[in-house]
Amino acid sequence: MDPPTGNPLKIQELLEQCISFLSHSPPDLISCALVARPWAQPAQSELFRAPQFYIPMSLQKFFDSLKVSPHLVAYVHELDLNYDRLRSVPIFHDLCAFSFPRLEVLYLTLGMVFDQENPLPDVHQMQRLLASPKLRYAFLDARLAAAQCTDMLTNASPTIEHLSLFGGRWTGKSALDTTNTVPIRLKSARLLVSDFTTDFTWSSGSATSFPFDLSHLQALAICGRSIPWDMIPRANIRILSLDNQCSTSINLASFPCLRILVLDICRWFLPELLETLKTLSPQHNNNIHTIALSISSYQARGIDFECSRLDAMLSSWAMKSLRSVEIEHITWDLPSTTSEITRNLEKQFPRLKARNLFRTNVRYAGSVPKQWKELVERL
Repeated sequence: MDPPTGNPLKIQELLEQCISFLSHSPPDLISCALVARPWAQPAQSELFRAPQFYIPMSLQKFFDSLKVSPHLVAYVHELDLNYDRLRSVPIFHDLCAFSFPRLEVLYLTLGMVFDQENPLPDVHQMQRLLASPKLRYAFLDARLAAAQCTDMLTNASPTIEHLSLFGGRWTGKSALDTTNTVPIRLKSARLLVSDFTTDFTWSSGSATSFPFDLSHLQALAICGRSIPWDMIPRANIRILSLDNQCSTSINLASFPCLRILVLDICRWFLPELLETLKTLSPQHNNNIHTIALSISSYQARGIDFECSRLDAMLSSWAMKSLRSVEIEHITWDLPSTTSEITRNLEKQFPRLKARNLFRTNVRYAGSVPKQWKELVERL
């Protein structure tokens, strides 16, 4: 068969590839959609793949577009709904009523303060989003009561592989009315909650318990009080992130397959952090390739002594597989205002710099969930 001649943009695959380079420029995508009929579908697909909502008006325009052109719903692969920022309850509820057949990633932030002017969105409406048939990543910032948290996960999609829960309180006393006969098997879990109760059931195979099976986890991020470590399976975990708010050290030797270790530096619990690092065993010498230490802006001031001790410990290790020790500076400030703190941190790790292991990275605090997604995508 002779190759097609003429304009190469008449070849649909080439056209889609060219338009994909404009994915971060909505005005250009809108212009492309108006050029010709063959351009409309690939341009609309990129435009609605991961819409951004910074103000309530942008959410209103998105909702109106879906209402007028229902076929656009099938193009949505990612949604980031921040109720704190949008505060538009009727539109929020109406949007949740849509069925998104190709939704793969959901970021849902509900905030903390609910009153008559800003009531809590209907939990049952949000269940529809979490039941999307192709949903793989679910990130929930829901600082709610136990019953509300569990109700949100009723009938969650069995396709969910990566779950992030921030805020709230989880207890086995709040039973789930779910049709799932088998708990949903997760590859990664990010559990940053206010409290775990001792009778909390992680995975019992029962339809009335926490509906997620953690027995095959490969990535885990966890913090909180009263963490039931004896209930958390650790044999297959390759990525581990710990927020060191507990009062005791953690035995890392129980994570034999560990590849990436992320620890929050908290100067109030530095002895426990150092004791935790000491539990790395010889079996990790050929496994761990990245150790990341996260530090916030307010912690970065006045921890010179702690950094010196960490530098001495980490630089003395003879791990064959270790490629880098990353210092992640978590900040709410703009990158231009954090350079002084970053330079100061570099001075605190001279031994690691001498071994060419030291790396720095500035991360915006509001994007931490999306960075966790990037991390687990390495699995």
